[in-house]
Formats: sequence, structure tokens, C-alpha cells
Amino acid sequence: MKFSSTNLAILASTQFGTSSASSTCGVCSALARQLPEKVFLPNTTQYATSNIYWSDRQAEIHPACFITPESTEDVSTAIKILVSLSAPFTVKSGGHTAFDGGSNIQNGVTIDLAPLNHLNVSDDRQTVSIGPGNRWIDVSEALDPLGLAVVGGRVGMVGVSGLILGGGISYFSGRYGWACDNVHRFEVVLASGDVVYASPDENADLFWALRGSGGSNFGVVTNFDLASFEQGNIWLHNRLFPMAKSTELVPAFNELSLNGLPGDADGHTFLVMMYLAELGGYIIGDYLYHAQPPSDPQATPAVFASTATITGTLFNSTTVANVTTHIKALSEGNQNGGRKAWFGVSVYLGEGSSQLLQDIIPLYQERSEIVLATAASKNLTAMPMLVYQPITANILEQMQKNGGNALGLSPEAGPMVHIQVDTHWDAAELDEVVESSAADLVAKITRLAEERGLSAGYVYLNYADKNQDVYAGYGEESHARLREVAGKYDAEGSFRARQWDHLIPDFWSSVPPLFRIKVAEADDIEASYPLLASYATNPDAALTVNEFGIDTDRWPSRWFGFRTHDEALNDPARPVDDAAHQLLEDRARKLGLSQASTDSMLNALSWKKAHLLGQRPETPRGFREHNFEYACAAATLLLSFCKNITQVYWGQMGSCTALEEYLHKSNYGILPAESRALQQLEMARIMSVTNGLYRDTRTYRRSECLRELSYFHRLPRFANFVLDAFGDYQMHHEIFAPKSSSPSFKRIQMRRTGATGSVIGMLIRAPLNLEELVLSTGGLWLHEGDISLASLKGLHKSLLMQKDTLKVLDIDVGAGIWPRARGEGEIGWEDDADGPEGDEEWGWVLEDHAELRQNEYFAMDEALGGGPIYSHELPDTRPYGYTIGSFHDFHKLTHLSITLRAFMGPGLTFFPNANLTVKPPFRLFEVLPPNLEYLCFYDYDKGINAEIDDHVREFTEKKGELFPSLREVVGVDEKMPAGGTLYKDVGYGNNKESRLFQPVDPEFGWAVAI
Repeated sequence: MKFSSTNLAILASTQFGTSSASSTCGVCSALARQLPEKVFLPNTTQYATSNIYWSDRQAEIHPACFITPESTEDVSTAIKILVSLSAPFTVKSGGHTAFDGGSNIQNGVTIDLAPLNHLNVSDDRQTVSIGPGNRWIDVSEALDPLGLAVVGGRVGMVGVSGLILGGGISYFSGRYGWACDNVHRFEVVLASGDVVYASPDENADLFWALRGSGGSNFGVVTNFDLASFEQGNIWLHNRLFPMAKSTELVPAFNELSLNGLPGDADGHTFLVMMYLAELGGYIIGDYLYHAQPPSDPQATPAVFASTATITGTLFNSTTVANVTTHIKALSEGNQNGGRKAWFGVSVYLGEGSSQLLQDIIPLYQERSEIVLATAASKNLTAMPMLVYQPITANILEQMQKNGGNALGLSPEAGPMVHIQVDTHWDAAELDEVVESSAADLVAKITRLAEERGLSAGYVYLNYADKNQDVYAGYGEESHARLREVAGKYDAEGSFRARQWDHLIPDFWSSVPPLFRIKVAEADDIEASYPLLASYATNPDAALTVNEFGIDTDRWPSRWFGFRTHDEALNDPARPVDDAAHQLLEDRARKLGLSQASTDSMLNALSWKKAHLLGQRPETPRGFREHNFEYACAAATLLLSFCKNITQVYWGQMGSCTALEEYLHKSNYGILPAESRALQQLEMARIMSVTNGLYRDTRTYRRSECLRELSYFHRLPRFANFVLDAFGDYQMHHEIFAPKSSSPSFKRIQMRRTGATGSVIGMLIRAPLNLEELVLSTGGLWLHEGDISLASLKGLHKSLLMQKDTLKVLDIDVGAGIWPRARGEGEIGWEDDADGPEGDEEWGWVLEDHAELRQNEYFAMDEALGGGPIYSHELPDTRPYGYTIGSFHDFHKLTHLSITLRAFMGPGLTFFPNANLTVKPPFRLFEVLPPNLEYLCFYDYDKGINAEIDDHVREFTEKKGELFPSLREVVGVDEKMPAGGTLYKDVGYGNNKESRLFQPVDPEFGWAVAI
């Protein structure tokens, strides 16, 4: 199984859900504008070529488009667009994953790295630079003529990236370790679009994490510098025996793996078992490789001497040939097409391991009989296999070089055998029996190994099924370190929010340690009860949870009506632990909430208990309405248990009174310290849509962004507030006191906003010391099918309150925040557009609701902070009201990205080649911050507007003298599109359902902890 970037994840969770193709078409259009001739839609030859996969389960998935980047820069451009739009995407290297969704995504965007197929050998022949678009057959065909090799794959169509990032078993692992252990350096595109390098000397933590973790929490690897070595032909002895010979072969394999191969680093072996009717039934075969062939090809290297005495072969072949020949031979039965499934499990080598490996074979045969009989009954075919591959002591020793890898394996723990449960079959009718029987076999092997003290717990990521808990076998130390590295290089979770998901674990039998949980969909809500019961009896188990997603809007119940009974009540009865339930009720009573909120939670818990017991509780408001109330109670209790949450992903919360009260009282420190939630929270990401419900409702309910900020802004470690696809059209009844946040709150990101100036201004002024602001507009559907326009002057007056701390300002506002010219000559530079009515340009005034919202929390904020609430109340500091004004006194501002239209003034709203209505009373260089290090101009087209060209030319001539720290200027010689322009074909002035931009956000999955 191969996990290329964004499919295989450290957190193994949160694949984007079932987004519609129409919702992604705007993303594909945006990509096509920036990457012409590299984005391919369905019904094209290039699309069909990219959608070829090893397993038909992958090929049956149809993305909205494929991207085929031809350079690292192309990958960077694509990632910037995809992440900024929260678009569902995945990455394909070789496409050799067995399960559906491993490296393809329905209705999303698949980045096909095939064109990145460069391969360059260094002058000293010690390093080979390889692109992720290569397959291993490409690598061997290039290196064999040079007498060189690298530690790589054994099957030709396997992709370079997936094999290396997941570990990488090789012919040469005995001498050099796995493929991931032989990388000199990675080139990586991060979620920010930045390109970084990872080696033992540069970003060493990232270098460690990429070796074995799957890589998808960190970015897209665009180049591997691999260690190369001199290599000629390889010796192979391949034999097939009747399964009865397993009583001789398995002990020989066990002895070879435990004591033979560690003494000869050039040896390599594995055992394969399968059913072949043409050979009389079940067979077992061994593959014996040696990297230093004997002078007599028919001779057997000494390390394999003990196996040479086994007689009774059905097939016997010896080959001495180059790497390419061996790869092609092993690939013959491993071609594209058909359906495939892989599961993995490991057992230790040692006392009793030979008998254990022998005793597993009847379990395999029992499983095979089920699959073969089912296939025969449907006139179909299937091939169940079992593969033993040793991880020997010398391999484990090689894994420790260069700081070790992320796999968590060590020589001290001891050598092991990885057991691969492999199945090939030809039709979807067999999917269920194949998967369920394979999972059952793995469970039986695990229990048998545990009973004998030989269970290793390790699952090789590249041979795992998507429902297996791969990372549990890495150990807690590796687990914690991987989380730390992921948070460092993808702080916002942009890649983690796009990973393949595990199915919800069966919490009724056991609750695994979790890293991320959610309360949103029906399955999550049902699974939450046994999870809560487990946490009630063992609260420490909740301390592994670091991320929390919620989407519990009550609106679905409205669409399905109000029924006394519901078919959902016909679910089979579940056991309920009365003692655990009592603990949950006691916890609800002790949270410190009002009596009304407490009673609501207790009633919801009682209703859910009756439902689970099959007692058909009364549902006068409809099942979904009652289930919504339980979801609110469950979310509240989960937050009370999970003390180490650092990130929350917030969809819709509906009218969850108890949860709102709990969040507010925790945020404002009203509750006792031991009862407060989210005291470790660092980031909150507020999203418009997480479950794809009725869009109009979701868009408008997203308007309460200031209320949601009031859940977090005073928390002791809260640092980053992200708003994704939100608007506040005539719905925002909140106000916010400036400078009322925790000192740690320093970053705000508002993506794809449709908000008015007052709301944006309040958000900007809320932090005590704002250091970073990212603001983008465009594409979000509002009621008129329009994009709201905010006052530039009001925006700047709010920014001035943060001028002493602001370091990064990215205003990507090509479609939204620009001057609104009222006609030729009607706007002067000293006109003021920021009166009370100008604060809300649609004529609605927030002050209408001020008294309603000046509650106890607002009073506490005012006491902590202070300053005018509305932007029109801020003092005027700039005479030119229709531009964003000057940043010359923003001395800490080092990174600025902005559209020139914001500086230059009216006349540029929709016609970039129009003359300025009134020439600005300043030059461009005069209004830029003096200590700039990075500057980006969005949407500037050289040669379109002579007046602006003159400003830019003058700035370019003077920048060396006036801005000595300026290292990079973007958007002068090459156009840098503004965010709004990406949506010109789907958003503005067009409210037809099929054409409107739909925000696409992750459907959060349960994630077993690493």
C-alpha cells in the first residue's frame, strides 16, 4: 500500500467528504488559469491516462480534475491555491495503493506527479536525485547501465514517493536498511507553498518525520536525493512447493531470518502462500536473493545452504540478472487492473516463533476457503495470499543511522516477521467478504501472537489497510514527536484536514486512544456514547485527544419534519453500563453550568440511554431534534474530558445552549479551573460547511463569527483564529470590545470573506497585540449573488490600532475590498466614507443591536480592553479616504501582500486600464512600511495603466535605497492573481444554484492515535 502526500496521514483521518463536482469546478478553473495545459477535466485523454491505477478500487474514483505539475514551482502554485480555497485534494505518485481513496479523490482534485520524473546522477556517483513521478522500473532501467543501484522497490509500477515515505523494503535492506533510511535530502512543498529542504543538517526534525510516516502531514515531496552504490547482477533462487512442505520451509525461514541473514547483509528473502488449482491446491514458495552472486550461478550462497536440502519442488528456477530483470519478473503477476486489498500484522522472531508462523497457515487456509467459495458461487475469481517478510536484526540496526526514522523500531525490541494478507479479485460483489475475512484473519493472528507473547504491534504502512491503526505500532515517543513536527510545518492543519479517514472504530468493544474526534454526523453521535462512557471510567484516556471538530446544527431536523417516532429508533439495542452512565450524569452536574443547561444535558443523556437500550423513547419533536440535543450534551462532556485539545474545527453549532454556556464560562474564567475547557487551545478554525447541508442556511448561519471568537479569545494559549468562507449579511448581532483578548492571541486569517467593514474591523481590533493578518475575499455567495465591499479607510483605521505589533499583512482582496467610485469627479481624496451609515455599506447599522449584546461578557471585555467599538468612531488619521492609506509608520511590518488598487484609489474597481479618478497626493514608495523584507503586489498587470506603471517603476528604482531590508518583491514582473479573480466565473453577480461557489470543508473522521 502506498501513501503519497495527503493520502496517508500521521493522524489517519479527516478525508474531505462527498463534495459535489460542481463545487470543485471553480477550483479547477482557478488552477487552470495559473497552470495552463496542466489541468485536465473528465472526457479528455490526459484525464483518462492519469486515472489509471494498480487497483480498480482507485480507478473507479473520479476527481473533478487532475493536475500534472511539471516542476516544484507548479506544485507550490497548486498547493497555494488548493489550501487557500480549502479544496479537497490528494496526491498520486505511482498509484499503487490497494484501497479506494488512497491516492485518488471523488469530485476533488488529484495532483498527478507523473511529469516530475527527473533522474540525475551526481558526478561522484554517490547520489541520485529522483523525482516522485518515477516508478521503480524507471529508476532501475536508468541505473543498471551505469552499474549503480539505490535502495528502492522490487515491483516495477510502484511509485518512488509512496514506497520511500512509508518505509520501503528492498533487495538491499540487509546491508543498507529500508529505502527511507537512505535518503540524503528531501525537497518539500509545505502547505504555505514554501519550498524547504530536509536533511540531517537542515530541518532535521522534518527529515526524521518524512522517513516512514507517509509524509502527508507535512507537504508534498518533489525530489529525493538518494544514496547510490555500485551494484551488478543479483542472484535469485525461486521455488514452489506443495503446502505440506511448509513444515520444513517455515522452520528454515525462521532460522534464516533470526540467525542467518544478520550474518550476511547481502541476503534477502520472503515466503509466499497461495492457492493455485493448476498446481494442485495450496502452495508455498520461497524467494532467495543475494546481491553478490556466486561465481557458479547454480551454486547456493552459504547463507541459504540450510534451505537447499529441502526437496519436492513444483517449480525451481535460478536467475542471475540485473535489478531491472528481477523487478520485471516480480511485476508479472502484479499488473494494473482488478481489485486488490492488503492488510498487515507483525510477530516477533524468537522462541516459539517458528511454531507460531506454522500455526498461522491453517488460519490463512480457513479464510481462503471462505473467499474462494464465495467467488465460485458468483462465478468470479479471487486469489487470497499470505506473505512472510522478515525485518532482521541487521535491518533494524541500519534503521538507526542519520538520527533514526519515524517507524519506532529498534534492535533492542528484536527482529520480527511482517505478515501480509493479500487478495486479488475481479468484481465488487466480493468486496465485503474479502475485507471482512482479511480483517478477521489479522485479528486471529494478533490474538494468537499475544497469547504466546510474540505480538509485535507493528503494521508496515505500505501494506496496511486504511482501517488499520498503523501508528499505534510506532510507539508513544514517535507518536508525540510526529505530532510536534506536524504542528510546526503545518500549523493550521492544512494537510491534516485532507487525509484519508479510518472508519469509526467499534467503540462498543474497545476504545482506542484517539488524536482527533468530532461530533457532527449520525455515526459520530452514536459512537460518542461508548466513547464518553470509556472516558467517564478512565478520564486519562481522553488526554491523547489534541483536535476536536464539531458540526451539530439543529437545522437537519427541520427538513425532516417532526415525528413522534422515527425509523432510527429501530436500531438494535446496545449495552449501557449503568455505573458509567451515572458518572456522566454526575459530571454534567459538576460542570458549574446553570440549572437550565444542566437539566438539558441530563434529559438528553437519559433520552440517549433509553434509545440505546431499545426502549423507543418518546420523540415529540422528532428523532433528529432529540439527537441534536444529545449531540450538544455529548460535545460539552467531550470537551470537559479532553484537556489537551490544541486545535478546534468549528462548523455549525446551532442553539446548543449548554455548550455555548460552557465555552463562554471557560473562556472568561468563570468556572473553577478544574472544570474549564480548552485551556491548551492554540487555534480555532471556523468553517462555513462541514457536512454539505443546505447551503443557504449554512452560509447565513456562518455570520456569527464574532460570537465564536468570544468562545476562545481569552483562553491562556489561544493564538490563531481562522475564518473560512463566512459572511455577515444582515445577520450579525454581535459586537466586540477592542483589545480584550489574551496576550497570546496574535494571528487572524479570514479566507473568502463576504463580511462588512465593521465586522472585519472588530476582528482586527480584538487582539491585544496582533502580529499577523491574512484577509481574502471573493467567491462566497451572498443573498444578492454579490460580494460585499468594505471601506478601505475603515480597514486602515482598525489596522492602525495594531501598528506597533503587526508583522505580516496579506490582504488578497482583488474581488472585494476596493474603492467604490460613485462617478467621475465625485470622490475627492478628503471625502469620508466612514460615517455611521458607511460603516455598513448596505445601510444596516450594528448599533441597532448594541444594547442587546452588551451582556456580562461584553462588560468583562470592555474592562480588560477599551477603545471605540465601531470603525467610524476611530479618529481620522488619513485625509485620503478612498484608499487604504499609508503604512509608513508600521515599523514592525516586514511582510506585506496587497493589491495596488487599494493604494491607488478609485477608478480601478472593474476597469484596471482606466485612469485614476483623482491622482493620489503621494507616491507609492512613501506609503510602504520602511522595514519591509517581503512585498507582493496582487493583480498588477504591467503595461495596462500608465499611471500605476509610473508608481511601480519609481518604487523599483528607489527600493534599494529606501528599503534596505527588502529581499523579495513579487507581482511586478509577473502577475500575481488576487483571490477574488479566481472566482470571476463562479461568484460575482450570478446566483444560479449550479454556478455558485460552494465552500468545501473537511468531513472530520475519527482518528486512532498514532
